[in-house]
Amino acid sequence: MTTPEERTKAVREARQFLETLRGAEDEILWDLVRTIAGQLLRHYPVDSDLTGSAHALPDVWGAPWDTQLMTEAANRRRDATARAAPATKLDEDAGVVFLDIDNTLHASDCFVFNGKVIPASPNSTLFEFVPILERLLEPYPSVVIVLSSSWVHVLGYEFTVTQLPSAPLRARVRSATFEKEDAVDEGWSELPRGVQVMRFVKRHNLQRWLAIDDMRNGFDGYEARLVHCQVGVGLGDEAVQQVLARRLEIIFGLPDSHCQPGQSTPKEPT
Repeated sequence: MTTPEERTKAVREARQFLETLRGAEDEILWDLVRTIAGQLLRHYPVDSDLTGSAHALPDVWGAPWDTQLMTEAANRRRDATARAAPATKLDEDAGVVFLDIDNTLHASDCFVFNGKVIPASPNSTLFEFVPILERLLEPYPSVVIVLSSSWVHVLGYEFTVTQLPSAPLRARVRSATFEKEDAVDEGWSELPRGVQVMRFVKRHNLQRWLAIDDMRNGFDGYEARLVHCQVGVGLGDEAVQQVLARRLEIIFGLPDSHCQPGQSTPKEPT
């Protein structure tokens, strides 16, 4: 076992050894160099020693480079976990709408300025189309919402839910496609939106679901499950509203005759 005194002695003697090598005028005897190097390395500080020193004396020692990378990665995972939606168990027969926010609930992208979320377009109002979505979902009280917006990954699940201006809409929200188990995947945010949605669908074995989004990527083979909104228009498009109303009816049943679990369901879109 290496003692603190031996470790300090190794550091000092290594410095002296390097100074000797730098000032040597004669031909260096490499066998002797290897012998001395081996003696010094016996008690020379390893990365765990440097990490402890850096923690105790941050103004004197810095953490090893690879330790810094590991620490930064751990911090990113911790922060991502804090932003992610908590683990939620959804019944496989649950009716789920995957809901995007930008270019869906309002007609633009958004950015954060002075701690506030601001529409990127001066012609757009934040969440301006929420009343439209509420009206279309009203006949389907059992349908729940899973947020599929990048707001969750960037701003956090809890914050995103609180920003929805409607209490009835907030009450429908059950989760987000960015769940805590996705926080360990640093490449999750780069996945196509449809892939993120399908991961959630398969994880919860969902049978009845619909996505409202301005992104098509990743929905290959599931186009009939996507109500696509145009960038800069969102749910303000009456044609999109009509498509959404029809898809809700097809997937979740006629408004006046909701199918209960165990009963036959209307024909799924193809």
